[in-house]
Amino acid sequence: MLLAPPIDLSLPVAEEVLPQLSGGATLIEISSVKREILPRLLELTRERGVRLLSVHPLFGPSLRRTAGMKIAVLTTEKLESLRLAKRVFPDARLIPVEPQSHDREVALVLSLTHLVGMAYGAVVGQSEGIGRFKELASPSSLLQLTVAESILAQDPSLCSYMDVENPSSLDFLHAFQKELGTLEELLSHHDRGGFEEKFMATAGLYSRGETAMATEKVYRAIEANRE
Repeated sequence: MLLAPPIDLSLPVAEEVLPQLSGGATLIEISSVKREILPRLLELTRERGVRLLSVHPLFGPSLRRTAGMKIAVLTTEKLESLRLAKRVFPDARLIPVEPQSHDREVALVLSLTHLVGMAYGAVVGQSEGIGRFKELASPSSLLQLTVAESILAQDPSLCSYMDVENPSSLDFLHAFQKELGTLEELLSHHDRGGFEEKFMATAGLYSRGETAMATEKVYRAIEANRE
């Protein structure tokens, strides 16, 4: 059985339907924040003799097929969780995630992206106008706006739960604000030397091959969109 109500209702629905499941059945849950839901679901399923498969699809509902797409698999039963997920999602790319680290990792990968995209979209939308922005945009800025627009096209209630109910979202937002504060100070003091040092230090976190490949990907994405 697949448990996929609005996330706020996951536990009430589970408590209602679990008594109807026979021992040995499998309950699949796909909530994006696990800290409160998962411990209770583990307790309930063990009481009923039901197997729990806790996953987090790392793609949106607009994709109709799971082939090649990433799905985080919570390793509640170690290798058994992955074996079960492989049977249910045979074509997906399964990524094992420890239950205690899921929410923090997701906050970095998804929540920070949402928050940055919302802020970026707000600045662009409230400035010279989106049409003029797109007319002048470089490949990098156009792709960044496209990412922001794709975030703003999502269900706000889903994003609010994922970003607001996950405590780690605020941690990464604070880290991002700290980085912006450093850049603000450099710009306000017209400190080009300091800016270049900061730029190189940040670039040094990534391999030169990765950054060069990223540039090529940006241009390929823009060219593909024009075809």
